Amino acid sequence: MLFLSPIVFLMSLYMAVVYGYLYLLFTTFPRVFEGQYGFSIDSVGLTYLGTGVGAFLGVVLCGALSDRLVKRLTARNGGNPKPEYRLPASMIIFKPFVSLSGLLKDSLAFLECLRRAETMRKIVNLEKLQIAP
Repeated sequence: MLFLSPIVFLMSLYMAVVYGYLYLLFTTFPRVFEGQYGFSIDSVGLTYLGTGVGAFLGVVLCGALSDRLVKRLTARNGGNPKPEYRLPASMIIFKPFVSLSGLLKDSLAFLECLRRAETMRKIVNLEKLQIAP
C-alpha cells in the first residue's frame, strides 16, 4: 500500500521527516542548553515549554484553517467532502514552519560553537606566546 498509493507514500514521507526533526530537536535540547549555555537540569526542562506551546498553537491554527479549507473545497466540488481536503493545510502551509524552526535552532547552536572555537583559538595562541622564550 505504501508504494501503490501516492497519498499514503507522501504522507508517510512527510511524517517521517517531521518525526526526525522533532526527535533531533528533543534529543539535542539537554546537550545544547546544558553544555553550550550552562543551564541547570531544571532550566533545561523548561526549554521544552516553548515547543509544547508552539505545538498547541499549531494544532489550533491548523485545525481552524483546515476546517475552513474543507468547507470551501467541499462547496467547490459539489458538496462531496473528502479527507484529502485537509492535506493542503498541514503539508503545504505549515510545513515551512517546521523546517525553519529546526534550521534556526541548528544555526544558532552552530554559531555558538564557532564563537567558542574562536575563543579557544585565542587562548591557545596566548599560551604559545607565553611559552616562547
